[in-house]
Amino acid sequence: MPSSNVNNLSDASENLDGPNLFTIRDSAILQKGAGAFAAREFHRGDLILAEKPILSIRKGTSEQRRFSSIEAEIRNLSPSHFDCFLSLHNSHAECSCFPNLALGIYSTNSFTLNTDNSGICLTASRFNHSCSPNARHSFNANTGELRIYALDHIPVGEEIFIMYISGIGLYGNTRRLRHNLLSNRDHFTCTCSVCSLPEVESKMSDARRVKINELWESIPSFSSTQGLQGLRVIVKGIQLLKEEGYLADADDFANDAGIVCAYHSDWVSAKYWTYFTYQIRVAEFGQDSPRAAEVLGAYLNPKSIPMAGKGPPKKFTEIRV
Repeated sequence: MPSSNVNNLSDASENLDGPNLFTIRDSAILQKGAGAFAAREFHRGDLILAEKPILSIRKGTSEQRRFSSIEAEIRNLSPSHFDCFLSLHNSHAECSCFPNLALGIYSTNSFTLNTDNSGICLTASRFNHSCSPNARHSFNANTGELRIYALDHIPVGEEIFIMYISGIGLYGNTRRLRHNLLSNRDHFTCTCSVCSLPEVESKMSDARRVKINELWESIPSFSSTQGLQGLRVIVKGIQLLKEEGYLADADDFANDAGIVCAYHSDWVSAKYWTYFTYQIRVAEFGQDSPRAAEVLGAYLNPKSIPMAGKGPPKKFTEIRV
């Protein structure tokens, strides 16, 4: 794919102030032929892209009905959007997964927008995948935009990666399981920084990710009298995410810590953990996002958390990350 400036790709993208934030050009990552590269320096929490979908398709219908909906929506695109859509990568070109080109392109590039809908964002579709991404995408229902935020420092010229596998499916799976999923679903072999590790380091990475999964799944098993044990598991999970270099999703662990502390009337610790959670969600989803709003009230008033104050009073001020 020839190199091009992001502003020439789609008028559906939000025009952010200042110089171009990234460019789309050829990538050494053999996923979509091209990728997004930082044209300026980014830091954690910086907004990289805000883009409205050019079409949205309801999920949960029969395959035939969904295919018909996709084809109808594509036919209704404006000529410029239609041409841009057809220029997107089709990872199903060499297989018989889908009956035509349009459906193959849609499957390759669609994003989950919410529990009911998936859609196409022309510029966001150019971003490649990594199992240790330096950015994350999410759909902001308040603004109707798919957004991409930096998870870490991204220097000028570095490729910006998002994750095609979400949450625990990415940080809780081994390289083999991730490869099977990406190969079967997206028809590429991931060669990201984690998947390219030497054998010994790869096994260590797999062990950390499996352990993180085990810790996450163990949290609901702790009884109301095992707050301290549960908090220690949460801290260990967050520490392993950091050791693995996986820079997203620690808020899921931290949110549970806030609930435990509020249950035992440790309001200082509840404020610590809810603020920790809120900061993560602002950085990864935006201050105006529903995900951040979910925990803002708990941070401002931990006593509003369901079951707050219902357990025996305990102090957990020594449990921090």
